[in-house]
Amino acid sequence: MTTEIMEAAPVRELAVSVRDAFKFYGSKKKPVVVLNHLNMTVPRGCIYGLLGASGCGKTTLLTCIVGRRKLMSGQILVLGGRPGTPGSGVPGPKVGYMPQETALLNEFTIRNTMNYFGKIYGMTNDEVEDRMHLLCCILELPPKDTQILHLSGGQKRRVSLAAALLHDPELLILDEPTVGVDPVLRHSIWEYLVEITQKENKAVIITTHYIEEARQANRIGLMREGTLLAEDAPENLIRKHNCETLEDVFLMLSRRQEELKALGIEQHKPAITQSQDAKHNVHLPVVEIQEHIQEEMLKSKKMRKLKPTILGALQSQLMMTALRYYRNPGSLYFLIMFPILQLLIFVYAVGHEPRSLHLAVVNEELSLDNVTKCFELAEPGCDPPNLSCRFLNEINPEHIIPKFYDTWNDSLEAVRTGKVWGAMHIGSNFTEALKERREVWQEVSDELIEDSEIAVSLDMSELPVAQFLSKELLASYKRFSKQYLKDCNISVRHGETPIQFQEPIFGSSSPNFTDFMASGSILTIVYFMSLGITCVIMVTETMEGIWDRALVAGVTEREVLMSHIVTQTILMIIQVVIVLTLSLAILKLENEGSILLITIICLIIGWFGVFMGVLISIFCSNINSASYFSLGSFVPVVFLSGIAWPLEGMLPALRTYSEFLPITRATTTLRAIMSRGWGIEYPDVYNGFAYSAIWTVIVSIICFIGVKYKKC
Repeated sequence: MTTEIMEAAPVRELAVSVRDAFKFYGSKKKPVVVLNHLNMTVPRGCIYGLLGASGCGKTTLLTCIVGRRKLMSGQILVLGGRPGTPGSGVPGPKVGYMPQETALLNEFTIRNTMNYFGKIYGMTNDEVEDRMHLLCCILELPPKDTQILHLSGGQKRRVSLAAALLHDPELLILDEPTVGVDPVLRHSIWEYLVEITQKENKAVIITTHYIEEARQANRIGLMREGTLLAEDAPENLIRKHNCETLEDVFLMLSRRQEELKALGIEQHKPAITQSQDAKHNVHLPVVEIQEHIQEEMLKSKKMRKLKPTILGALQSQLMMTALRYYRNPGSLYFLIMFPILQLLIFVYAVGHEPRSLHLAVVNEELSLDNVTKCFELAEPGCDPPNLSCRFLNEINPEHIIPKFYDTWNDSLEAVRTGKVWGAMHIGSNFTEALKERREVWQEVSDELIEDSEIAVSLDMSELPVAQFLSKELLASYKRFSKQYLKDCNISVRHGETPIQFQEPIFGSSSPNFTDFMASGSILTIVYFMSLGITCVIMVTETMEGIWDRALVAGVTEREVLMSHIVTQTILMIIQVVIVLTLSLAILKLENEGSILLITIICLIIGWFGVFMGVLISIFCSNINSASYFSLGSFVPVVFLSGIAWPLEGMLPALRTYSEFLPITRATTTLRAIMSRGWGIEYPDVYNGFAYSAIWTVIVSIICFIGVKYKKC
């Protein structure tokens, strides 16, 4: 059949027809051409060997044929239809695709793998079992319950080939299926391919590094720099170019291409002469396949018309997720224990009052030898000898540990060298001055006031510690003052400040930072766990080729995305239940509001985290870049959402920006529910729900639009 006859052949007789295919990557100014006006013809009932060095465009051509990529110009017809058009079956069950990478999950067994792809194709359990039994015999697979992780490289490739053959497709596209396979088994695989092309009129496109192996194909295409140098039966090419091997033919045509390029002549179409029987001009002598394989083929039922569905994709995704965690106890531990560990660390490490703070004390009322006995010298009553000891006795030793020094300079040096957190000075006339101040309070001199004061100098480099020391010393003096006035039969109110703080409207009289940060910490844990797990799983599936293989099977990007969202939602709900049960029921964090409202806002933020994980995975093709994006969002979330510090402490412009962030509003809402007991009728509550829900919807829409451009 000449080139013209092949061009004129009815479409139904061709499995694949590629005409003037052109595609490049990069910008138009500096394009990297991968398909340079390529023509290719694959008849039905034919094994087509596509040969070419790495980087010549073979894989790009195959992904265009299966509908995963589109040409810049030109046309591709597969089994009579354009890939990607409704009813074409490509991507879909009409094509079986084995990519270069094995695209298998290590957590699966061989049986799990076949069931996984069977669910995607919409096959019944019986259909999967029948085909799996046949393919195990043909490909000499290990026992069906062997885990993929424990297989050799060659065994994995055979399982990957079995997955491509599982649904009995009309067109098989195999990207180097025999790499690392035993020669005897390689011969058996070729025999099976010949069997299905001759008896069932199927077509096979196969790429291989073994050039001489391609002589077993009915037809081969020699590809270099995005162009087919020649396309014909192997023996015809060898005879036409007067060579001994296909490798010699390839070398000769490559040199000719370089010569034409040097002359400025572009070679687009292969200059070949095809024989009249090009469709069947070379066939392997069919050797009888082992009897038990033939029997299994006879018993194999005719496959019904398959149609991938979202239900099948969902079932496959749920099965994959369950087996991932079942076969990886470490991942299951991370899923359950990591949020628990985060919450425990937060509750027991953040917001508590500092303890065992060393404070330098210079008490000039007593000598250094006697000052250590100060606590024994503290006497009750209105006229005790050492009021300084009585004051020091009011200091809580669990929080502040006094260290006595002889001079004020020594105590300050101790602060400078980091031995203590602060220094306190009590003058030699403290007791007498305080008594006189009490008695002649109407005519108190500045000198008397100074003698009755206690001087404190603190290390302010760590603000929370300094603030706590200040608060604790003031509280100690207040207790001392009240008791002293009471002993002297003077109203204790004389020692009070004019401002009196009544019972708080919300919260407790002794608030702690833990309660302030609790709401934000709960949401942060839920958000980042959802984001991280979703992002890692989806990027991993992309890198392993699972995502791409599911799309070639005919499941749409949105259907795969929906199956991921459902499975990640289940995991997210588990984590929300764990976090809320631990924080509210076990750790007893402050909560005055509705548990239902708390759960709902946590679920909304969890969904937001899921969609953010999806969004990151769409634009990141590897774990490293996804990790950078995930970690890069941590600081803005924590410091701009009011989790670690009140929004009122920000610059006005920054505060306005932060209030539009979903976690900010959600944190304000959850804090209002837990600390104030507010319901949905309050603006701070319903605004948080509205903002978070709107953000989640916006990101989900971006995900469903952007998934079309996901890097696979």
